[in-house]
Amino acid sequence: MTHEPSDIGAFLSYTGLDAYGELSDIMQFLLRHPLFRTVLRPVVFEPFAAGPIGELVAQSLRDCGAYLIMIGDARERSHRQREISQELDLVRKQGISALAVRANTNSGDTKDQLLQQLAHQGIDVAEFASPSELKKLVTDWLLAVLKEKHGICPEGVASGSVFLSHSSLDSMFVQRLAKDFTAYGIPVWYSGWEMNVGDSVRERIEQAIEESAWLVVVLSKQSVTSKWVKEELNGAFAKSIEQDFDFILPVLLEDCKVPRFLQARLYADFRTDYQAGLTALLRRFGFTSPESSIHPFVANSKTTSSRNAQ
Repeated sequence: MTHEPSDIGAFLSYTGLDAYGELSDIMQFLLRHPLFRTVLRPVVFEPFAAGPIGELVAQSLRDCGAYLIMIGDARERSHRQREISQELDLVRKQGISALAVRANTNSGDTKDQLLQQLAHQGIDVAEFASPSELKKLVTDWLLAVLKEKHGICPEGVASGSVFLSHSSLDSMFVQRLAKDFTAYGIPVWYSGWEMNVGDSVRERIEQAIEESAWLVVVLSKQSVTSKWVKEELNGAFAKSIEQDFDFILPVLLEDCKVPRFLQARLYADFRTDYQAGLTALLRRFGFTSPESSIHPFVANSKTTSSRNAQ
């Protein structure tokens, strides 16, 4: 089943303005994250005046499958105390999966009414020491919610296109791979299908890499010396660092000298068995294939040889 962005919501809430900035960062992180951007609809509730929550907000919360609240200093939440209590009451009634997070610098008062309400509803308060730790907390929690509550493995969802980085000399193999991906419903960005006369090659490729959820690089004697492939990998590596998510998937077409930063990664091995290599990639995307029961992911070495393939 393919899920559109509007199917599942993540309701993002906060206790006060001191927590709003961190929540905004999380929203942007989820919107950019390849695993979440097509299966989540982040919602930020930002009422700056006290009073009961509106029906629109209440309906949005009822439609959501996950509730995240960012807890700030107790002294900063007086204007939101009532709204938060109402939100949590709806979370309880609807059985919505919930997580509360706060910086470990915000020491908790055991008499804090919010903490008591969270504890009463069985909602844990997770602490984080850095932005990266916060992202990991939220990522792990949402992955669990999507899998356990909704039967969705985001890695198996075609979250945007798969960009195929390759040498033009390997086009026959790449076309076959692109057709197989398409047959499984996986959107593919393949230059042979996407580029038109007059297009700026560099601009189109940069845009495609930025918008793609995965970059599959086909490693061969031709591609590892290709200027374009090197530039595509550089762009993908920069994106991986920025988004704190490794979306580069190496494919080994033949024995060749593997680029240094890919040497420690697992790759899908197509050298001797195309179907086995395809099975490995489909498993990475969350599919299961009845055609092959082997797991053709193998560890990279600096230079592969025919002896390693045996």
